[in-house]
Amino acid sequence: MWNRQSYPVVVYPPLLLSLKIDALAQRGINTPKVVNHELSQFNVKTTIQVPHNTYQYLWATYLAALVAIAYRLFLLKGFGLLLVLSFIFLIVVGVQKYLTGRSRVKFIIKTKLKTTTTKSSSIAQQLSGKIITADGVSTAPAGVSEAKFKTYLERYFTVKQNLKFSIPGTTLSYTPDFLIIDESGIIIDVEVDEPYEGKTKTPHHCFDKPQDKNRDEFFRQGNIITIRFAEEQVVKEPLACCQFISGVLERVTGTMDTGRFSKIDRIKPVNRWNTKQAKIMAKKDYRYKYISEN
Repeated sequence: MWNRQSYPVVVYPPLLLSLKIDALAQRGINTPKVVNHELSQFNVKTTIQVPHNTYQYLWATYLAALVAIAYRLFLLKGFGLLLVLSFIFLIVVGVQKYLTGRSRVKFIIKTKLKTTTTKSSSIAQQLSGKIITADGVSTAPAGVSEAKFKTYLERYFTVKQNLKFSIPGTTLSYTPDFLIIDESGIIIDVEVDEPYEGKTKTPHHCFDKPQDKNRDEFFRQGNIITIRFAEEQVVKEPLACCQFISGVLERVTGTMDTGRFSKIDRIKPVNRWNTKQAKIMAKKDYRYKYISEN
């Protein structure tokens, strides 16, 4: 998991990883056709069946026609008789195929806004009492790029900030940059990783240091997903970041949230950095370039 060489990085807890595998397997077996519709503010899933009496009317009509044709057979000979028999055969076969193929027609109508589904309720039950909870409010300062990114996140998700999670056996705590609270009960810790501190130029979020690994393991054990973006990504591609978060939720819940990000290009990967590379970026004032341009 930590061998990945680029952002975004996703860390799944074991429980949610198993849900992700189940959801993907289920979608692979029977992936529904989705139709975008803004009929209401709810997801609508309906099964439309042809009424049984409709079949009776169809059969009665065709039988009446066959009786009339059969009556005329007495007046037909040779090629005319063969032609009428062939016509009757084709009608019978065609009607049978129609009734077999159209006996059940399904439409799945999905809108942009979500509501609680049976699948979400099932996930919430599995996660109940198994997710660590915040135990205080944090006064840790927010990163320079977080305020603007939050405005994008709040368009699509329920977002919480400044929540503190105490580390057992210590006086220290972790404060997620953002917590995404999904209706399914899934919680995602969204982190914005800068290569170095803005004032001191100290290397930060380096993959050759253990701090972020330990932090992600803490939330992994607490059944919270962690998604790490490079600061450069949330500054340059905030909508693509939101699309990526939505994709993670889809893979775990098995839902298909189409429409909201259909015109957004997929996020471009950004290479992770080690301590040496972070120092070089600090000397070049790398953060200032992409922040000032956006």
